[in-house]
Amino acid sequence: MVEALRAIVWGGASCAVLDGLAASVQFGLKGIKPLHVWQGVASGLLGERAFREGWLSGGIGLLLHFAIAFSVAAVFV
Repeated sequence: MVEALRAIVWGGASCAVLDGLAASVQFGLKGIKPLHVWQGVASGLLGERAFREGWLSGGIGLLLHFAIAFSVAAVFV
């Protein structure tokens, strides 16, 4: 059980960090700020309001990104 939990934590964390970094860089090369990227993720939950909430909704988007990554890692394990 401990090994599975370790795999989920490492897999989820590495997936979230690497994918989040890749998304931020790729969109950044197109002139889109990282805040807007993470607000876009939050808009799946908050709707259009996410783009008016600043870093609050950007943080929610980042948390959602990590939650999804850990969920996928858990399913995979």
